[in-house]
Amino acid sequence: AAYNYLNERGCDFDVGETLGGCNQCKECSFSPTSSPTPFPGCANGEKYFKLSLETDDYGAETSWKITSPTNNNVVSGNGYLGNRKYTERHCIPNDACTFEIFDSFNDGICCSYGQGSYNVWVDNAEKGVGGEFESFDSVSLCATTPTKAP
Repeated sequence: AAYNYLNERGCDFDVGETLGGCNQCKECSFSPTSSPTPFPGCANGEKYFKLSLETDDYGAETSWKITSPTNNNVVSGNGYLGNRKYTERHCIPNDACTFEIFDSFNDGICCSYGQGSYNVWVDNAEKGVGGEFESFDSVSLCATTPTKAP
């Protein structure tokens, strides 16, 4: 709509101080980024797992893993930087029911040293959210409603 308006009427009108349209400054614009690549579907016997992780000041203290009774450690993550947002996507076996997140300094990822948090989904259904814990937190990935694992 804006493109058509400017294309039809030009730039000879007062719009006040703006950064878009006719008054856009060259140094204020950035090259467009590519669209995110959609995650491919998972095979039969698997489910789609997504983790959104925001680390605290000490991201290197944070690690996580998913386990199943038949495959033990299914997938895990570590080596994070501080105060960053990460998204992890994986296809995991249907019997992978336990997500655990760890903090090696035993102060969680919120709120003593930053505002870290995590959110986990399975097949696009939220299973758990958190950040305030000591050494670890656990979420059941097989529960039908969001819950923490016992």
